[in-house]
Amino acid sequence: MNNPSQMLEKHGFYCATVHGYSMYPLLFDHKDSVYIEKAESFKKYDVVLFQRKSGQLVLHRILGFENDTLLICGDNEFKIEKVK
Repeated sequence: MNNPSQMLEKHGFYCATVHGYSMYPLLFDHKDSVYIEKAESFKKYDVVLFQRKSGQLVLHRILGFENDTLLICGDNEFKIEKVK
């Protein structure tokens, strides 16, 4: 069972090695691992795992909130995404 959603639901956490450079210098591609816990609430600057409409899993930082939408961005990126 490697599906993050299933792991979070069953065990309350998910561990994985990161791929990509969007969270550099905090996280290094293929070198760092993350421990993701299921959360009930979020605050500014939390790092969260979400799934884009394409199905891609992304780990980015919360920069703010707009009603029920998270404003997030990778530490090594400039484009802010809006995530429900």
